[in-house]
Amino acid sequence: MRKLRYEIDLDAGKEFMSADGLNLKEILGVTLRPITVMHDKLYKTRPDLASVFRMRVCQLILDPNSPVWQDRETSGPDDIFTIIDTSKIGGGS
Repeated sequence: MRKLRYEIDLDAGKEFMSADGLNLKEILGVTLRPITVMHDKLYKTRPDLASVFRMRVCQLILDPNSPVWQDRETSGPDDIFTIIDTSKIGGGS
């Protein structure tokens, strides 16, 4: 089963994330989807604000000191995914 689960309790300041059966590209796609939805909604009603939103998101992601990259306490396992070497499973080279 391919599944991504993310929970956040803002009042308690806790987060949990697990990803089963997804590769890194899929994890990033699902994780970034809310940003895409917000941008699309803004673009339909306020293209000017959508442009500012997009630029600010890019700035936050690229800045190593932004809140995006701050360590936060999380619950659950530390490893959210495992990379599997499929060449050792058989059926291919």
